[in-house]
Amino acid sequence: MNEAITSIRRAGIELSKWAGYATAMIDKIELNELQTPQDYHSCEFGKWYAKDQWNLSSFSEYAQLGIHHVKLHELYEEMMEIVGREVKPSFFKKISGSTPKLSKLDRKLLLDKYQSFKLESKQALTLLKTLRDKVSQRGLCVAA
Repeated sequence: MNEAITSIRRAGIELSKWAGYATAMIDKIELNELQTPQDYHSCEFGKWYAKDQWNLSSFSEYAQLGIHHVKLHELYEEMMEIVGREVKPSFFKKISGSTPKLSKLDRKLLLDKYQSFKLESKQALTLLKTLRDKVSQRGLCVAA
């Protein structure tokens, strides 16, 4: 199988994993630091995108992917900020084992950001699929 196609598929897997992390945040599942992207250059998708070893930048979908990728990072960081604003539990709640919860407003903001994140993610995955199909049709080979 063509290495460029395989590379595009791997990038899609990375985006899908990241979307799973956002879902975990909404569902209140603990994430460790390795699963929270710090900036769009250092995540696996960002590294793949910057490499462009198959000269994918000649495809319009590639440029659009960059825009969606940055937006995904912005939305994810905004979601993390909201989650970080959890209300501190009272002493009684601490000893009773209650967990802190977001205010209703913050919960709504978080869900709105999550919906935007899902839309951006879906658009990015669609662009990746289109890019993969175009590369496949043209028979793009790895640059020497």
